[in-house]
Amino acid sequence: MWCSAAFAEGNWNDITSNTTSVFLMMGGMMRGIAYVIGFSFIVASLVKFVDHKQNPSQSPLFVPCLLLLFGTVLIILPFIAKLAGE
Repeated sequence: MWCSAAFAEGNWNDITSNTTSVFLMMGGMMRGIAYVIGFSFIVASLVKFVDHKQNPSQSPLFVPCLLLLFGTVLIILPFIAKLAGE
């Protein structure tokens, strides 16, 4: 009874459709992760910019600029990948 799922009979169509659905779910998850990390980088760039404004000698300006660039790329990248996939 418990091992029936491990030894379930199926054809190649079932196996490929299950594999395809898993990869589609992983793609959606990766897009969501890219959005969250991208927005986090943008918020961190704003925090670092405020830190630079308060004490320019301790925090260089290129760090918030770099975080803003990476955040923007991570947010735009899923859109580009989706357009390329269509």
